[in-house]
Amino acid sequence: MDYKQALSEALTKKWLSCQCPTGEQCWCKVVRLEEPIKCEEDETLDYICPAAALQDLHADHIVKLHNSFLLENSRMDEMADYILKSILDIKDLSPQLAYQITKTIEFSKEFFKNKP
Repeated sequence: MDYKQALSEALTKKWLSCQCPTGEQCWCKVVRLEEPIKCEEDETLDYICPAAALQDLHADHIVKLHNSFLLENSRMDEMADYILKSILDIKDLSPQLAYQITKTIEFSKEFFKNKP
C-alpha cells in the first residue's frame, strides 16, 4: 500500500492522543494511530498529527470524536444486520421483497461506510 492509501486507511482506524516528545510540561499533544499502518517496504504511517500542531485539549477532543464516529458506524452495521435478520424471519415475506430489503440495507451500510 502506498502512503496515500495508508492515509485513507488511517481514517478507519482508532487514534490515540499522546504526550509529545518534549514531555508533560509541553502545551501540545500528538495524535497517532493505535496500530501503525505499514505503507511501503520500509515506511510506516504512525502519526496523524505531529508535535507542535495541536493543543492538548484539542488533540484529546479530536481523537474522542474520531473514535466515537468509528464506534457509531460499527453499531450501525450491527443494527442494520439485526434489522435485516428480523425482517427476513417474517414467515410470509416474498422472496422478491426479501431481496429488495436485503439490497437496500446493504446499500445503506456501504453508503455510510464510504461517507467521508
